[in-house]
Amino acid sequence: MEVFPLLQSDISVDDHCFGFNQRFSSTTTGTGILDQLHWKLGNSDSQSLASFNYKYSNTGKYTIELETKTTDGCITKKSREVEVFSLPNIKSIFSKNPCSDERVNFEITADINTGAVASVDWIFKDNTSLSGFAVNRDFSLPTKESVSAIAKSDKGCIDSTSVVFQSFEKPQF
Repeated sequence: MEVFPLLQSDISVDDHCFGFNQRFSSTTTGTGILDQLHWKLGNSDSQSLASFNYKYSNTGKYTIELETKTTDGCITKKSREVEVFSLPNIKSIFSKNPCSDERVNFEITADINTGAVASVDWIFKDNTSLSGFAVNRDFSLPTKESVSAIAKSDKGCIDSTSVVFQSFEKPQF
């Protein structure tokens, strides 16, 4: 009776944020000769390439499986879990449109399905940046400018939005 060698397979894939392609790749070692490989992606999709890009249509955890088969018919299976992280969702930005020489309070509300919104960065026209869910900024001259808010999750996923902010000249009495 002849015993044929098995292949050792390894899966390379990282957790990632929703909406982005994820790189899948496999390596095989051993003395057997690879004849076929087949991926099951933890949903109804599959793939038969050694390396490929794939974008999941939902967030969550997926158990992926790689099955390799040698020319002698020996089958090896390897599996691991991958997670697709939720993106933060900026719901609103609030600011009042004050007169120049007044402090302006910018506030943001954001949520996320899984995880936490960890930080918010604000970027102003002059490239000044501030951090926090609520920040204050002084405008010494009347202005009309775009203000951007970037919310980052605890997993590094981001959402961003911009609003136009206007301050007015302070009336003289």
